[in-house]
Amino acid sequence: MKSLIGCFLILQIIFHDSSLGEVYSSSADMKRIFFLEKELTNLLNEYSIRLKDKLKKIEDYLNEVETSLSDKSELDTSDDDYFERISENPIHAYKLVKRFSVDWKKLEPEVIEDDWPELELKIHKKKLSTIIPKEQDLHGSAQALLRISDVYDLDVRNLSEGIIENRETSAKLSAKDCLFMGKHSFNSGELSRSLEWFEQAWLLAGQKPNLTATTLSRDEVRNFLEYASQEHDLRVSKGEKNKKLFPKPVHESSPFEQRDQLRMNVPSPRSEEDMFKSLCRGEEHREPQVLANMKCYTTTKTHPYYLLHPVMVEEVNHDPHIVVYYDVISSNEMKVIKELAEPYLMRSQVQSETYSEVSKTRTSKTGWLQDSFHPIVSKMSFKVNSMTGLNSDTWKEDAELLQIANYINGGHYQPHHDYVIKGVQPDKMIYGNKGIDYYIG
Repeated sequence: MKSLIGCFLILQIIFHDSSLGEVYSSSADMKRIFFLEKELTNLLNEYSIRLKDKLKKIEDYLNEVETSLSDKSELDTSDDDYFERISENPIHAYKLVKRFSVDWKKLEPEVIEDDWPELELKIHKKKLSTIIPKEQDLHGSAQALLRISDVYDLDVRNLSEGIIENRETSAKLSAKDCLFMGKHSFNSGELSRSLEWFEQAWLLAGQKPNLTATTLSRDEVRNFLEYASQEHDLRVSKGEKNKKLFPKPVHESSPFEQRDQLRMNVPSPRSEEDMFKSLCRGEEHREPQVLANMKCYTTTKTHPYYLLHPVMVEEVNHDPHIVVYYDVISSNEMKVIKELAEPYLMRSQVQSETYSEVSKTRTSKTGWLQDSFHPIVSKMSFKVNSMTGLNSDTWKEDAELLQIANYINGGHYQPHHDYVIKGVQPDKMIYGNKGIDYYIG
């Protein structure tokens, strides 16, 4: 039996981590926030209905009084004379007495009663049970959206309309949202992207109605657009060329015109960064003759366990050897592992020279599960062993524990070498470096 030296088991699933305040990088946290918003919306809706009911009673009362006094406008007389006159009218007298003895008696408690403290208490209780997004989450989610739009080369115009890769959604961006994205892009040094966001903000600001209650004027956007344009064109005029700038000054060709042109004329050969992003988009760069040698097959040779249920394998690459195994984990098993992982999830960290630290280069949350935690976890280790023929006993340190990782809302991990760092004591290296990643998704 071969030894799986430093095998790394990774499972990408959805989870919740209540131990950290950051929520934008966890899908389960975001899901809980959506549920919280729904509950708060229900509370506000109930409160709104009560307020509308009160307001209707007040308006009904006011309308009746106004109707009773409607003929005053036809008479050129003072209030004193008018009220003395209508007080002699038995119908007016009856209606007045009724309004005070019946209508006002019902209305006064409604006016005096203050429902807000009760609602405030309910809202407070709801918020205590869930991590509430903070300003850092707003900036984090904005950066996530910008990262996604950059890696997948999404059109800013479509994004603002809620269109993501030809799929229409109801998640639209307002002029203020686009302005916010533009500021983030500018502060990150992404001048070309910031100009697209600023231009879209300017276009949306001129449309009616705006998506926000407080509209954004084009003059407000113009200040940012002009400043970014000047900064961009100055650097281009000096001969600076990089992916954060457009080839031409924007006063010669608009940001959207240049972006469309760049999409039509993809440079070749591409840089390593461009290749990485294109792979994320699912683009294929290998020659057809290389792909023709990749095969899909079933096998029962790895373990007797698969005699009645052969393993389905797809070859993805020969050197290095990469294969995909199908039907490794069921939906129910996935659900169990999610529940097991939930209490152990923490913000992912990266290894520096001296210690581990949270970094923007890795935006995810991770946790580790031992085989002893649940039969399904040990079953995953067994499947790794039986499918590959490699040892996966975590107690013997043939492999690391099952790592649960979640990359959500633009989550990413910058390209890196994933092996044990140099300088480790010899007695800690008796099993060698990590040799294989087994990814379960």
